[in-house]
Amino acid sequence: MRKLVLLLALALFTAPLIAQTDRANLTGVVMDTSKSVIPGATVTLHAIATGIDYVARTNSTGVYTLTGLPIGDYSTHISAKGFATQDIQTFSLNVGETRTMNATLKVAAVTSAVTVVDAAPNLTLNTAEIGGVIEHSQIAQLPVNGRYWAELAVMIPGATQSGTGTQNNLRFTNLSQEDNNFRLDGVDTSGMNHAYIKDPLHLQVPMESIAEFKASSAVYSADTGGQAGGQVNMVSRGGSNAFHGSFYEYLRNDAFDALDYKTPTAQSFKMNNFGVSLGGPILKDRFFFFANYESQRQAFQSLVSGNIPTDSYRAQIAQSNPDLGKLLAAFPEPAPGDVPLDPTYELYKAVKSAPVTENAGLIRLDYEMNPRTAVSFRFNTDAYQNLSPNLVQSEVVEIYTPNAVLEVQNRITPSFINDAKFGYNRDNYNDGGQGNILPFGFSVGNAFSYSLCDCSWRIDNGYSVTDDATLEHGRHTFKFGIEMRHLQENKLHPPVPPTYSWQSEQDFENNAVQEYDYNAPNLETAARKTPIYSYFLDEFKIRPNVTLNAGLRYEYYGVDREKHSSINQIFAPFDCGTWNAPCPAGTPFYYSNWTDLEPRVSIAWAPAFLHGKTAIRAGYGKFYGDGQFGALYASQPRSGTSYVFQAPNCALAYPVNDPSTVSCSGSSGSGGSAFPDFGAVRDLHRKDIDINQWTISVQHEVLRDTILQVAYVGTTGRNLFQKEFPINLINPATGKRQYEDLGANPDANLLYDTGHGFNNYNALQVTLRRNMSRGLLVTANYQYAHGLGNGADGGAEGNKPQNMDCFTCMTAADWAKYLSSDMNGEYGPTSVDLRHIFSASAVWTLPVGRGRSLLTHASPLVDGILGGWQLSGIGTARTGLPLTVSYKPKKRLPDGSTSERPDIVPGVPLYVHGDASNGNALWVNTDAFAAPAVGAFGNSSRGALLAPGIWQADMSLQKRFNLTERIGFSIRADSFNVFNTAELGKPNTTFGNASFGQISGPFTTTAIGTGTARQFQFSARLEY
Repeated sequence: MRKLVLLLALALFTAPLIAQTDRANLTGVVMDTSKSVIPGATVTLHAIATGIDYVARTNSTGVYTLTGLPIGDYSTHISAKGFATQDIQTFSLNVGETRTMNATLKVAAVTSAVTVVDAAPNLTLNTAEIGGVIEHSQIAQLPVNGRYWAELAVMIPGATQSGTGTQNNLRFTNLSQEDNNFRLDGVDTSGMNHAYIKDPLHLQVPMESIAEFKASSAVYSADTGGQAGGQVNMVSRGGSNAFHGSFYEYLRNDAFDALDYKTPTAQSFKMNNFGVSLGGPILKDRFFFFANYESQRQAFQSLVSGNIPTDSYRAQIAQSNPDLGKLLAAFPEPAPGDVPLDPTYELYKAVKSAPVTENAGLIRLDYEMNPRTAVSFRFNTDAYQNLSPNLVQSEVVEIYTPNAVLEVQNRITPSFINDAKFGYNRDNYNDGGQGNILPFGFSVGNAFSYSLCDCSWRIDNGYSVTDDATLEHGRHTFKFGIEMRHLQENKLHPPVPPTYSWQSEQDFENNAVQEYDYNAPNLETAARKTPIYSYFLDEFKIRPNVTLNAGLRYEYYGVDREKHSSINQIFAPFDCGTWNAPCPAGTPFYYSNWTDLEPRVSIAWAPAFLHGKTAIRAGYGKFYGDGQFGALYASQPRSGTSYVFQAPNCALAYPVNDPSTVSCSGSSGSGGSAFPDFGAVRDLHRKDIDINQWTISVQHEVLRDTILQVAYVGTTGRNLFQKEFPINLINPATGKRQYEDLGANPDANLLYDTGHGFNNYNALQVTLRRNMSRGLLVTANYQYAHGLGNGADGGAEGNKPQNMDCFTCMTAADWAKYLSSDMNGEYGPTSVDLRHIFSASAVWTLPVGRGRSLLTHASPLVDGILGGWQLSGIGTARTGLPLTVSYKPKKRLPDGSTSERPDIVPGVPLYVHGDASNGNALWVNTDAFAAPAVGAFGNSSRGALLAPGIWQADMSLQKRFNLTERIGFSIRADSFNVFNTAELGKPNTTFGNASFGQISGPFTTTAIGTGTARQFQFSARLEY
């Protein structure tokens, strides 16, 4: 605690200080024609929308810098005594951008006219960062299925979308989705239990409210951070000197959609997405507002599928054991004419209602108090409700996400600016279930299972204070900052339903339960954490065309703690005690990591002999992260005891009404006592996720306003957080568990949370971007990449090895060597190893009609018919994700585990050469796999298979009718998967299952997102 107090005192002492990632900067050198610098030149930057001017003067080295600028369109006026004045025509400043704009002034003649020049190429000359900006024209015009901004992130170099285009499927440079950081107007808008909002909220930040957003994938500078992965910074729209607004509605109806290749009848879907926005001046040139309300209503019939027992098996069990027969009766009845996959079970498919309702609102105020001080306030919220039907029940989720920021910016001197922000972020999550027949869950081998919902609620709060400052001095621009967050997770843990597990159908018939999990009632827990970040950065113009960006960032992620001391119990038997007793009072959940220093350096050079149209960049950075907040906390306190009973040590049969009646035997001689399981055991000496990244890239202006970039990106990850590894397994040689000395529970299901994960990633990226200019915007990205590791992706996301083999006996180095061995088969592709990814988008205002290139003098009638058309589209293609084949033997393995991987049959192709979209549902060659010898682990490696790849094209056609000079009415039609490509889902990867290797459904069973059949959306918009 003393260290934390000292750190807070240091942070406050060094304020003002964190980066203005939601704003833009402009810098450059003013020279004469002989390349001599011009001190004292005046640079006036004029904001087109608000009319506000920002003024700077060049210093003794000819450098000017304007920082903390609102994003938008600007023009620049440059003047100096004795020189001709120069105007630079309209150009844009994007979120998080530091644009370099050098100017050359000519000596004034007796009569000197103003020289108007084009803006310099939009090359990145201040950092080697890999990332990109999604402009408002892309947000507003590109066809997005579901109108969720995260789907557009696939347009960013280094980003991958492995699923439906929502936050939880967004990853950067091969890291986990738990390692991402999301901000709106510079303050945190991430989830807290997870780094993403748990359910796919489409209006948490409505697309109508977003001016633009930037995603930083890798090697970003020291002023950016908060997690080790991608950094997404959104900026809300603001008002201007003119009133602007819109009324709009987007309509979806399954009547216009194609049938999915696996669905004989259409799944009913209707969506109404409507809203209104208004922005304008409260006081001209000083006080502006913007407000938006948006709502979405979905009526969807969701496809539900899963294995259920056959009629004959139900009858057989009901006759032999009526109690077990009641369990099978809880499943839905088979449909008439269904063909069983197996004598005991068959695949059930049905459509059930899944309605979604969202209501969202945002308001933003911007007040320019005087030329030195500006104040901004923004508040937004979303109320979301979703009913999700499952095989045996329906889950009802309600989420509320209010978020707010108050910002005060002060230009203390022309060369010193300070920006302070106060932020609030809330995630109120309620989860409930409907339609349960049984008060517990159960599973029968690979055949079928009955699962219940989590049924919990959580209120998470995040408070943040950030302060950043920028100081210009000579050729240096110094930036320094601090950010303090306080995170709260208040969670009610209702009694977790008990579960029964039978290893096989034969065990079920004999009522030989293999495992029974029982949980005593739990209490509310209150997790707390206070991370603190700070940095210092110097952007040093070595020469007008060479910039060095060198900085040092410090991140202290804090330590999770429990507010209620009565349930603050830490179990770490390998660090501070035995399994029978918790650690001494006052033991932290884990020890603090105080040494997370992150050096980051990059250099950018625009060779003079290439006339300023080319930039060569290189950089390196270190990045830390602490992983998933919820996972770091969950394994520590126990508000109620849980029990795990396992055969053969315990005599288990259904039903178990009272856990104390279970008879267990073992080396401890505990007899009829239950074995308490306190869940996961923590390594108190855990380290934060450690990422190293490096890059080299070349940018070149191939055409006017068009930049081509070729880049290499490399990444290594160490100490990657993985959770719940079973380690107290049986030693086959002795027949005893590894940690029998842990007390009265030698058969406890001991789980260990570890930081021994590692991976590496190498990528070649080619990017083409043309910003919106003369009615055309184009982006295109191709990435060839490969990620390898031992099953860890990052923050609490990863796979468990099939053979733990004395896990805790090894050092970290030994463990890494073990997992990377060919014999073990754990070193392989990461779970998001997408080898080839291509994406492209375009927005094109057709040059036809009055004032355009073609038919520029057309009559109003001709212009009304042929003018005002706009065409836009998105195309994506990628290879498939890695798949690991699992196998559940009929009996437990000698070490007590219940699952493994099968053997690969040498010389047999892994895939069936057929088209699953044309009726051949088999994707994997089942003859390529075989059951391993009894008691032996399979030799198939992790990620041995690839799922099918996908490719999709979405298009939009829009027509605008100008009702008056300011008012326009637009109609629009979007088509998703316009060519109706069959997007295949993943095959069944459970060897021994009757449907092993088969693709039983499409890429997605939702009506929105990537991978649907062809769909249409229609919209109308009134703008003024």
